[in-house]
Amino acid sequence: MNEDWRAGSPITDALERTFRYLQYLSPPSWIHGTRPHAQGKEHAVVRGRAIEYFVLVCLAVECICLIALLLVPVFAWPVMLIMSWRVADIFQVCVNVTLFDRLRIKSGTHKVAAHTRIVLLTIWNFFELCFCFGIMYSTSMLPLSRKDDWIDPFYFSAITQLTIGYGDVCPLGPTRIVALIQGMLGFLLAVLVITRVVGALPRIESELDNAA
Repeated sequence: MNEDWRAGSPITDALERTFRYLQYLSPPSWIHGTRPHAQGKEHAVVRGRAIEYFVLVCLAVECICLIALLLVPVFAWPVMLIMSWRVADIFQVCVNVTLFDRLRIKSGTHKVAAHTRIVLLTIWNFFELCFCFGIMYSTSMLPLSRKDDWIDPFYFSAITQLTIGYGDVCPLGPTRIVALIQGMLGFLLAVLVITRVVGALPRIESELDNAA
């Protein structure tokens, strides 16, 4: 592990340790460990595939939750718990992959299966976060000023995460706190997406050296 950054960085150290433990929210971490890059590129490829399968399973579970919620509204509590877990999992994955994985591994040994895959998964996580919050707003526990049909909660989720806020649909009661959390998570996740895209681009100095 790269320990150089720990000296004189109590806040960064505390955040890194917190997000390291949050990695155990993801079943792929239970199976393949929380330090995939330290075990070589082949291990990163295997874990990358496991993560992609896990993401597809999560999408299927989210669709099932939405259908169950529309058919049997009494499922609000279980759906809220599942969506809250997935939201926390999405955020910790994006933070760990984009920020803290690079701190945990010695310089020159940070291996990633494919930068393109990481970028696409991060973008996918952004839209999945919006979908999860839309399902949460569909429950009776989070009232909105308008729920004329099933699309309204997802419309509100999208305009909240994209910080548009037309004002035609407004949060009521506890929904205001959830909408605030979504706005902050959406903003931070957008920053992480941009960071990951920029990090995957070839370095300017490398391109200049090749041109010379």
